[in-house]
Amino acid sequence: TYYDQNDQPQLHTVWDTITVQGIGAPDTLYNHATNIKKIVLPLHAAQDSTQYTLTYLYSTDTVTLHHTNQQEFISVECGCVYNHDLLSVTSTHHWIEDIQIVSTDISRQKETNIYILRNR
Repeated sequence: TYYDQNDQPQLHTVWDTITVQGIGAPDTLYNHATNIKKIVLPLHAAQDSTQYTLTYLYSTDTVTLHHTNQQEFISVECGCVYNHDLLSVTSTHHWIEDIQIVSTDISRQKETNIYILRNR
């Protein structure tokens, strides 16, 4: 979810055009997507950081999420899932002004964990 630095405190809930690609990942998560209310950034279970490029309109920033990983046993049939603790988030600043961490507990719950503040 993102804020427009020049239009706070209004929360914007729709991306105009966004492309999200995991660094080192073969698939693009969002490709020139429009009318997106939230983006989901899966975290690596075997690494302590995950990187994405976020292209908004015609400008690209790199976002790095630093995290820890914990396995949670569900059942014999289902196996394990990973929960994460978000330690910090860094980014370049071409269109991203700042990233604020809202919740460090990243689990299977569909909650907002970070806000991206946009430059104009």
